[in-house]
Amino acid sequence: MITNTRYRYGWFIGASLLVLGVEWLVALTRGASVSSALALGITLDLVLGLPALYYWLVLRHSQRSRHALVPVALLALLSARIIVPSSGQGLLTLLEWVAIGLELLLLGTLLVRIRRIWRTYQQLRPTYAYASDALSTSVRTHVGAAPRWLLQELLLLWGGLWGWTRGFQPQPQHVAFSYHRRSGYTALLGLFIFLVLVETGLVHLLVQHWSPTAAWILSGLSLYTLLWLWGDYQLIRLHPLVLTPTTLHLRSGLRWRADVPRSAVQSLRRASGRERNQLFSIALVGPPQHIVEFTQPITVTNLFGRQRQVTQLGLTIDDPAALIDALSSVG
Repeated sequence: MITNTRYRYGWFIGASLLVLGVEWLVALTRGASVSSALALGITLDLVLGLPALYYWLVLRHSQRSRHALVPVALLALLSARIIVPSSGQGLLTLLEWVAIGLELLLLGTLLVRIRRIWRTYQQLRPTYAYASDALSTSVRTHVGAAPRWLLQELLLLWGGLWGWTRGFQPQPQHVAFSYHRRSGYTALLGLFIFLVLVETGLVHLLVQHWSPTAAWILSGLSLYTLLWLWGDYQLIRLHPLVLTPTTLHLRSGLRWRADVPRSAVQSLRRASGRERNQLFSIALVGPPQHIVEFTQPITVTNLFGRQRQVTQLGLTIDDPAALIDALSSVG
């Protein structure tokens, strides 16, 4: 039995690709001579089969709304339009009119839910240290257990497109501490972006002589990677360490997170050379410069939901003295 959500999505993607490949080979083999009965069979296999696979492998194991079937059905229709020869697309035309109605229904549902999500977010925001945490909770409240990777991807996309226009504003009685300014990560990221841009241009010029379409696809993937990295940097900037009267929120952008009770923080000190290579670290780049020690094991969670239990955590802080002073005064 498949219990892990990521595995279930993996099985669905693999099975869908297999179905699409078989149907495409059948249509390609028959070419223009595809009979109306065969075209109908391919259409039904895709339009009914792919949503059925999604329900059986993913949806029935989760608490997500059955509305999640709608985008899968629309993608199945698009796949059928591409695979089925034009002479056998009569049923598709009818189904596409049905799809238009479903799209309008889905759009209306999304608009209602977005409004509810926004209202919940506005209510929760003052009680959360980070806007992303309040938004995640709001989405789960009204949408259910949305895939973690999808929400993270949307946050990274937002960070790349608009995050640079925002600054972090701590809530009252919260104190924020940055960790990206003195780590060297900014300079390293700038160099990497420059190299990728140069490489993208050279690869595009080389590949376009063989296939202009492939050249643009590769360039698009490279540019999306840069947007992802830029979004990651903006979310690092917008997720500093935050100390509240009760909790120390440790972050490394969206990569790592830990919310530690203030009473569980034993000390913060500079790491020695030997310790830097032995610690579990959430530093952005290179070995950690500082160590936070805890009186009890605390849970550190990464971008994909994997967890580690640690009693010492390596990190880098721009102003460790200020955090030490704040830890000694907040309580």
